[in-house]
Amino acid sequence: MATITKKAAKRISKLLSEIDLYHQMADTVAGDGSGTYWGFSLIEGLAVRALFDEFGIEAPNLSWFTEDRIEGLKIRVDDQEAERKAA
Repeated sequence: MATITKKAAKRISKLLSEIDLYHQMADTVAGDGSGTYWGFSLIEGLAVRALFDEFGIEAPNLSWFTEDRIEGLKIRVDDQEAERKAA
């Protein structure tokens, strides 16, 4: 069994909580037309990637949240924020 520091355990726990929370929030607002789905999906994806990049842990949806997909989500969220500010 591997030993990890308390700091690493807290970080892993936080990332897992973020993945679960933002996945649920994205599911809740999917299709409501508010555009918040993409922001929640981005945050979930960033947590999934961090878990893998920092600790080598393959969380659910890792294959979906590729680095390219994360960049695409960032662009989409930025575009929606610009549209919201312009309105």
